[in-house]
Amino acid sequence: MSAPPPSWLHGMRTRYSRLENASKIGVWGIAISSILALTGIAVQVGADGDSKPDAKPPAATSTPTPAPGNSRTPSSSSTPASPSSAPRSYVMVFEDQTMSLGLPDDDIGSLDFDTPATRRYTDGEWSAMTSNSEQTGTPKEPDLSYSNPVWGYLTLVKGRNAAQLRPESMPATAEDCARSAQVGGFTEAKMSEWKLPPKTVLCIVTDKGNIVRATVARLVGGDSNRRANNAPDQIELSVTLWKPAT
Repeated sequence: MSAPPPSWLHGMRTRYSRLENASKIGVWGIAISSILALTGIAVQVGADGDSKPDAKPPAATSTPTPAPGNSRTPSSSSTPASPSSAPRSYVMVFEDQTMSLGLPDDDIGSLDFDTPATRRYTDGEWSAMTSNSEQTGTPKEPDLSYSNPVWGYLTLVKGRNAAQLRPESMPATAEDCARSAQVGGFTEAKMSEWKLPPKTVLCIVTDKGNIVRATVARLVGGDSNRRANNAPDQIELSVTLWKPAT
């Protein structure tokens, strides 16, 4: 059994142990204080939301880009354009002018109200004009044709509108005549049967947009008592023409 250490050595060991424990406590205290301090800062920063390391910036917003060719935004509104309407007023060009449409033996007689002018075409010329009109989409110049010496077909040329009216229904104005022509449905009359007796009224809208009121004034040649192969040689008309006001 060893002898106890001297008293002075025991005192030194005790003081050293106390110092060592105090140092350890101090070190742990400093560490804990630092952790608490850092935790407080992190909590404060998280609450503010300004400096979080992993905070994501707000998503950018943009205005939708319109589709190509469409400059309107979804919220914009537009007023549809009103459809164009027929002229409501007209100016008289001539009134009660006499025009005669003849029936050739082998050719085709024609009448153009817009010029005005009559002209005689051969079958070949008429066919060529018809073919050109169909290819180009341009209406023929004549408004009426008169052909076939046997039956006497008075025909409204394509691209026009016309109405056949009785004398008591004769329109007094261009507007009334135009309305009648648009819904009249006249296309052809077989004059060997005298389908258009004197005083019959034709309202016609020409390819130029002019309004014609043509009254059958007289039928020259032929005999109304015969029912076939006896078409009039000429149809005499009293014509009034209006053009759209500018």
